[in-house]
This record gives sequence, C-alpha cells and structure tokens, in this order.
Amino acid sequence: MSRRDALLDMLRAIVNRYPRAGSESQERLRAHLETLGRDLGGAGGTALDTAWDAFCREAFGHPCWVAFLLPESCAALPDLLPTLARLANRWAAPQGLHGAFDTTFEEWIAAQSDIRSTGSLGELLLRELASADPGSTHFLFLSRYYTFLDLLGAVMLRPAALPLLRRVFTQLHLQHSQWSHSYCQGYVYQGWERIGIAGIKPTEQRLALYDIDNLLGTGRRILDVGSNCGFLALELARCGHRVDGIELNPWLVGIANEVRGALDLTQAHFFVEDFQSFLPAEPYDAVFCLANHATIDGHSGLDFEHFTAKLFALLKPGGLLFFESHNVFGPGAGGPGDDGDLDRKLALAGRYFETLRHRMTPAFVPFHDVDKLFVILRRRERPVITATAPFDLAEARQHYAYDR
Repeated sequence: MSRRDALLDMLRAIVNRYPRAGSESQERLRAHLETLGRDLGGAGGTALDTAWDAFCREAFGHPCWVAFLLPESCAALPDLLPTLARLANRWAAPQGLHGAFDTTFEEWIAAQSDIRSTGSLGELLLRELASADPGSTHFLFLSRYYTFLDLLGAVMLRPAALPLLRRVFTQLHLQHSQWSHSYCQGYVYQGWERIGIAGIKPTEQRLALYDIDNLLGTGRRILDVGSNCGFLALELARCGHRVDGIELNPWLVGIANEVRGALDLTQAHFFVEDFQSFLPAEPYDAVFCLANHATIDGHSGLDFEHFTAKLFALLKPGGLLFFESHNVFGPGAGGPGDDGDLDRKLALAGRYFETLRHRMTPAFVPFHDVDKLFVILRRRERPVITATAPFDLAEARQHYAYDR
C-alpha cells in the first residue's frame, strides 16, 4: 500500500469512527476525503500531501496542539512542550541563530509527519485515534479525537479560520495549567460549527433539539448562567438577542471575548462573575441555565431552592427559564451531578416557576456523557407557598419529544 493510500485510510477511519448526527462539519470532512480518494494518483493525491504537510506543521509546531493531541507523550517527555515552545518562537531568537532554528524546525516537522516511521508523532496519533481502545480515559480520548477533527477540518476546508482556532486552543492550554477542575480534560465543552469547533455539546444541534424559537421570540434580553466559552450565548446574539454571559472561569471568558471580537457580535457581553453575587442593572426576558444549578467542580455555593429564588429575581414576570439537568438517572442522593431527584427539586422551583414542557435530549458524544432532561419554565407573577412536582421523573425520562 502506498503512503497516500495508508494516510487516506487512516484519516477516513478517524473521521468515520464516531459520526455525530447533524454535524455538517464532520460530513463535509468525510465527503472531502472521499473526493480526494477518487483521484489519489493525480490532483487528489497532491492535495492530500499538501493538506497533511499543513496539518503537521500546525499540529506538531505549536505547543497548544501537541498538548491536546498527544498528552501521554507530553507526560512521558517533559522536555517536549518547552522545546516546542522555543521552536514556535524561533522568530524571537538572536538574529544569527534564525537559520539554525529554522533548520531544526523543518527537520522536526519532517520527522514527525512521517507516518511510516514507527513512533513518530504523526504515526502514533493516527494509529491511536483510528483504532485504539479508549479504555477508562474516555474524556481524555474524546478531547484528542475532537481536537484532531477541529484542526483537520480547518486545514482542509477553512484555513482562514486557523488563527482564531489556534488562539482558542492557546487559551485552553493556559487554562489547563492555571485552572483546576476544567471539564472534558480541558477540551471545549460547548462546540460551535460556525467556527469549526466540535465540542462535547454542539451549539447548533443543541438549540435545534430544544425547539424554543417560537417561545423565545426575537430581540430578547437573555442571561446565560455558566456561559462556559460563550458559544451558545454568541449564537443567540447572532440571532438578534442581547445576551449577557456570566462564567467564573476567566480562561473561558477569554475565549468568549476572543470569538466575540473575531465575529463582531457586539450584542453579547461576558463577565467573570459568581452567580451568587451577580446583580444586573435590570431583569431579563429569559435565562439559560444548562446543567449549571450545581457544578461538578464544586464552585456553585447555593442550594437548589435558593438557586431558583435567585433566578426568579433575575427574570421579569412571565420570563422564561430554559433549564437542563445533570444526570437524571442517578440515585438522587445529592452527589456531584446527581439529578435523580429532579422532580423533588422542581417541586421547590415550582414556588417560583410553572413548568411549561420538558423532553429528554440525547448526549452528543459516544460515551461518558448521559442524556439530559430539558425543561422550560415560566416565572410566576409572585411566589406561592407550596407546589407539587411537575412530572413523574421516571416517566419523564422516557420521552424525547414534547407532549404538546
């Protein structure tokens, strides 16, 4: 088998390994590889060679990519990332050393991009992503897998997006060393196909499943609690809403503002804020609280009733609360991420909100994550003394469509 055939087979195997329903980016990448394969001895093969060279120069030439794509190699070779950092910044070397640094960089890229060389970073990366068993390190594997798809898609289909993508992953790389308890092994929790990031929760598909356009209307003032890297808030702003995002992690707010500036989405604003102390100038028409009523990292300090009372205070009368659960299949014993008692929790919330409708939404990744219950609630005019559970949780877990 020729090198081109082997490379194409490996790339196909990776792209097709975990197909995501509704992902236009993944489908475009798969179709592009098929197009190249139909003329592998001619223009398609030349394009594949060019793309692989560009991928390797980016993937193995910047520490932020190597840290995500090959974390085990970085752990085994502690000098790897510092050495790459010096090569990536070779332009800052003394003038007389520029030539030596450039030569070293080219030799490094040539060695690591050789997929026939056992142990090169290119060979190791392709082999592991195409066929290795993720074992018990599910999120570690997924962070590598989706980072690879993000970068490959940018190189092959949208090279103009590479600078922004690199800035996003540089922020994630900094977060890894300076912020404890980052989700998904430090990879992006929210995805956004508009900028070519898959994420664990893709924003466009997520909003489509929620089916909220008819309720949300247009031109609303919205708060996104725990806005993460801001992609959902930015998509809502792109649709004409005015959105504030609050997030305790400054690195994620940095990503949100980076992308906001690149796309000129001035109707979105992001703040490094603790929900408990957040005080807006005026109440909102709608609030998104997506699996943020109790955070897995332990940064949330409010019990559920006080949390919903705060949401009541943040919303106008009749305002909408879009709520997503943690794990509704849990035992309901109060552990991190356990929403097995969500019906009891929403009975408390019922003092402040009436439930309009609910549905289960499927996870977007092949393992580790769980399906979530999405609930739409409306703020009461004033609190009531008592309320009952709005649904039977065991029954609600069975329904993946709204009961209209």
